[in-house]
Amino acid sequence: MQEFPYNLVDLKNQYIEKYNSRDIIKEFVPLNSSEKIPITKKDLQNLHQFLSSNPIYNNSEEAVIDDIKSKSYTGDINYYWLNAKKNENNYQPFYPTWILSAYTLCDLIKGENYSEIIDIGSGDGRLPYCGTVLNIRSISIEIDKELSDLQKHIMKKTGVRYEMINSDATTYNYNELNLIKPMICISALPEIGEILALEIISKFRESSNIETLEIGFCFIGNSQQGYRRQFNKNDGCFGWAAIIKKFGLKIFKHVNLPTHWTNDVKFGTSYLLTK
Repeated sequence: MQEFPYNLVDLKNQYIEKYNSRDIIKEFVPLNSSEKIPITKKDLQNLHQFLSSNPIYNNSEEAVIDDIKSKSYTGDINYYWLNAKKNENNYQPFYPTWILSAYTLCDLIKGENYSEIIDIGSGDGRLPYCGTVLNIRSISIEIDKELSDLQKHIMKKTGVRYEMINSDATTYNYNELNLIKPMICISALPEIGEILALEIISKFRESSNIETLEIGFCFIGNSQQGYRRQFNKNDGCFGWAAIIKKFGLKIFKHVNLPTHWTNDVKFGTSYLLTK
């Protein structure tokens, strides 16, 4: 499993080159487990079910990527992206990661023995969906009502259910969740998500029932090859150096995964697991 995430970026590049459509959203999921993508067939079926039940995808076709028989899914997010931008408290418009990346990230978190995944700014819910598939308690917090309704629609169609909270993550009372060892995933890039991360981490550190827990924080990093601001170049933390230093966090795992906003470049997106 160690090379699996690295395989994904290489396979993403092959897929985009071979099946280069103009669709904003495009990704693939294998039909069967393989050495390069060692996900069980049952879990792969759940990933297919998520994409086929999600109305942002409007087309699918058979695809073969590096001899791996797969299905390609394409679609559009403009409706949800524009709606999300209307909310003044929304820190980042909806732009999802790949479902394979969401699954991989949840699998890594599970491997580190975290008991809960909380996705802040969960979009269409693919991260908590994958966490549930992997038998981790998964909690979605999404401020946008349209996206929250989309998650409920997908849960109803797939039968995969997790805890869905339509709320502002910066004001929610996390003491109500009775957490044990949570990984908090902040689904926003650093140039937009720093303020969100500051508020969320401060809230967890100040919560009387939570401050003694072993809490992890997952950040989406800017690639060193692009999307960089002048002040975060070479900081080694992909744009999150100030937050990591302020709260005394340490990066214990870093993985590079495909996302829809890096479909048209050769690299993926950095995910940082910290504690």
